[in-house]
Parts: sequence; C-alpha cells; structure tokens
Amino acid sequence: MPVSEIVRLPDRSPADDASDHEGIEHETAHDADEQVSTLTETVTETVTETVTGIAERKRRLLELIGRNPTLTYRQAAFALNVSYSTVWRTFQTMRKEGLISREGSDKRGRWTVLSPPQSDCD
Repeated sequence: MPVSEIVRLPDRSPADDASDHEGIEHETAHDADEQVSTLTETVTETVTETVTGIAERKRRLLELIGRNPTLTYRQAAFALNVSYSTVWRTFQTMRKEGLISREGSDKRGRWTVLSPPQSDCD
C-alpha cells in the first residue's frame, strides 16, 4: 500500500506554511525574552542573597568577637553554621578591610574589633 494512502495530510498552500512560521518565530522570540527575564531575576536574587549573606556573616562575627574575643575559627563556624574554610576566609577579609585584628598567637590570641560596622543608611 502506498504511503499516501496510509497517511492523509491536509492540502496546504505555501502561504499557510509562511503564516505558521511567523507564529512560531513570534512565540520563540517571546519564549526567549521570558527565559532571559527569568534568568536575570534568578541571577539578581542569587547575587543579592549572597552579598546580604556575606554582610550578615560579618556582622554576626563582629557580635561574636564582641562577646568572646578569644573566639576560634571552629567556634565561629559552629555558631554561624558554615564551614571552617568559610569562616577563615571571612576573618581574613575582615582583617584586610581593617574591621578586626588579631593580637597574640592563633592558639592563645585575642580578636579586636577596630571599627564599628558601617550602617547602610548613611
């Protein structure tokens, strides 16, 4: 049996095909715009959460140091529920920013808060 008898396709003109493609192109462009918009929102939210999280972590570390100047990296990691490496990096960043300093050895030393955290409202 010939294929044309098995599958009956409706008769279509080239104009029908052109109008179908225009709709597809419009839908595709709309979908792409929507995907870009969604991706932009996701990236913005992620960056905002990350920056806010870092600022919040620094603020909490300053509070912990204020309460316990002999705070260790492990104690801070436990209190903040983050890894040792994350706390270590944050302490190093805070030292470079001039927020804190370490007096004495790593084992017996003390943290000192050098300047109060700057308010975002200024």
